[in-house]
Amino acid sequence: MQNESRGRVVKIALGLLMLGAAIVGGDTVSNFNGDLLIFAAFLVFGLALPDIQLTRVGTLPAVFGILILLCVLVQMLPLGMLDSDGLGPMFLTSSFIETSRVLLSAFCALMVLFVALSLSYTQVRALMPFLYVALYCNLLMGAVQFSSRTRIREGLFDYPLAGGFFVNPNHFSTFLVVFIPFLMFSILYEKRKRFAVGTLCAVLLVLLAANSMAGVGLGLVVTVASALGLMERRHLSLYAVLGGLLLVAVYLVGFQNQVSMESSVSATTRYQFAMTTLEGIRAYFWMGVGYGTFADAYPMFMRPEDIQRWYVNHAHNDYLELVFEGGILALMLIVLYLALFVRQAWLSWSDPFKRSAAIAIAIILIHSTVDYPIRTFAILLMFAVLNGVLFHQGKRVKMPRSRTLPVLIDGQEVSVPMARVRTG
Repeated sequence: MQNESRGRVVKIALGLLMLGAAIVGGDTVSNFNGDLLIFAAFLVFGLALPDIQLTRVGTLPAVFGILILLCVLVQMLPLGMLDSDGLGPMFLTSSFIETSRVLLSAFCALMVLFVALSLSYTQVRALMPFLYVALYCNLLMGAVQFSSRTRIREGLFDYPLAGGFFVNPNHFSTFLVVFIPFLMFSILYEKRKRFAVGTLCAVLLVLLAANSMAGVGLGLVVTVASALGLMERRHLSLYAVLGGLLLVAVYLVGFQNQVSMESSVSATTRYQFAMTTLEGIRAYFWMGVGYGTFADAYPMFMRPEDIQRWYVNHAHNDYLELVFEGGILALMLIVLYLALFVRQAWLSWSDPFKRSAAIAIAIILIHSTVDYPIRTFAILLMFAVLNGVLFHQGKRVKMPRSRTLPVLIDGQEVSVPMARVRTG
């Protein structure tokens, strides 16, 4: 009973941390709000520490988390002291301070992951109300911004809000799209269908207004993929099908308008960033330039004709940027994680809630090929919780594929799945 009570307290603490991250963690640079979130993550981790055991967390997440920390720590070792001439750099990273910040961020995400894995599967699923509150806070802020077409700057933030509580509308769009699989799960498997349908419509409308080409495209693809991936053999009413087709038709009109407004400059610029980053990877392939030092190292590989008036702070491709900063070890970690993700998604596919988490993780991974959403604490911690759902050791639940029949049990109507009879 005492463990269950502590688990509920930890669940509430983790939910509040996720809510706080969604409101004050929308920037991509280290600031006071980020330091507060790291401090809060330590508090939540300390609260959950008595229940964090290897049997609960699982061997694969624990080993992978240790490998992440070691790959960052190796760049902070004073290996330059081994140079007999003493002329080499002291550390493998070009900036000890920036790499230390990356280490803290990685440790923060791993703490959230381990806390989620230490909770029961029911308690992890009970985090969704906190996440929905975070979603609605961002939807309301985004609606206010897009209706007035102004960038809002509050005293609580040291950056203007360009999309919801995010500094970047693309990252704001990623945050919204991540919820689509879970809303589709609620529509197909839970009783709160009206809430889920209304929220899904609000998410899609705000996505269209967010002026993010990647977000609009992902929103359409993920909505269709979530419906197909979660529907299984369930029978939908004619009204549901017509309503879905109408929603997709309206969204396609908005998507076409976004395409017509989008210029080719963005794609050309991203290609240029990628080519320049690849030059840096070839030069520092083995150990990288140091985590968190991309902005300082990138100009070394820029051609004179590539110089623009904009400051290049990221490669707009998280995979290339990580390899540029971390070298071959970062590349190995990326490949290892992708392999573990595909394996776990396959093993957990019978559980529709874990399936929704796998689709949401895939959204972030896909968007990371053209942007850097995981650099914000809001999406980084969301990514950690989603992995906590997918890799959770709790019993996988296989939802019935057949139709259900309402049955009265003790005066209460209960939906009981109808058995499928095989013939022949």
